[in-house]
Amino acid sequence: MSRHFAALPASDVYEHTGFRVTNVARSLIDVAAAGADDDQLARAIEELVATQVT
Repeated sequence: MSRHFAALPASDVYEHTGFRVTNVARSLIDVAAAGADDDQLARAIEELVATQVT
């Protein structure tokens, strides 16, 4: 787990068990921007679509 700080729109974050976390779409954007392996990112997106998690 990595912690970082950024000004994000309210629609990108929510609170989970007392912690502010980003939603799945924002997390994928952050991972892609950090230079994630293309195959890993593609699998994560495929799993997201398959499970219809938003």
